[in-house]
Amino acid sequence: MRIFILFLFFFTAKSQNIYVYDGDTFKYNDLKIRLYNIDALEKKQPHSEESYYFLKRILKNKALKYIILKYDRYNRAICKVYINGKDLSLLMVETGNAFVYRRYCSSFIFLSAEKEAKKKRLGIWKYNNINPEIFRRT
Repeated sequence: MRIFILFLFFFTAKSQNIYVYDGDTFKYNDLKIRLYNIDALEKKQPHSEESYYFLKRILKNKALKYIILKYDRYNRAICKVYINGKDLSLLMVETGNAFVYRRYCSSFIFLSAEKEAKKKRLGIWKYNNINPEIFRRT
């Protein structure tokens, strides 16, 4: 019988050295972090600054914990990030600041949060935005 042990490393950091690229990617020290399960508007899309400023504000002077899940083809760490015990990716969706990245996420919790944010016309859902994944292809 083989036993597999999965080690998850939580890294804790005070977000003093943060540079936010857009609504789903930021740099902490030398680590470029891409939030898992979400896709925020691209910088060239109208209203993308809403997600950018929300993420910037939420990260400011907060202690965060993150788990590196994997690295993508751009060498960004795909991470679960927690602030005060709250999943930052889910928070971005709940507040209407990001789409659920359906290519990688089929979580009922995320999809329900997006549906509710759309219904309430929160954040980017106040506008008629095209999905960032589709926008990148155009």
